[in-house]
Amino acid sequence: MARPSRYLLELRRRAVRMVAEVRDDYPNETAALQGGRRQTRHRLPRHCGTG
Repeated sequence: MARPSRYLLELRRRAVRMVAEVRDDYPNETAALQGGRRQTRHRLPRHCGTG
């Protein structure tokens, strides 16, 4: 049985949408994920995760 995610489903979906929106601004998907991670830290409140 797979371990349940520590992040809410809607939060994961939002993260995917955010990366998809900025993907063309970066040379590759890894860079887009890293750039999105930095932006996400500033946009989302700490209590968004369930962990």
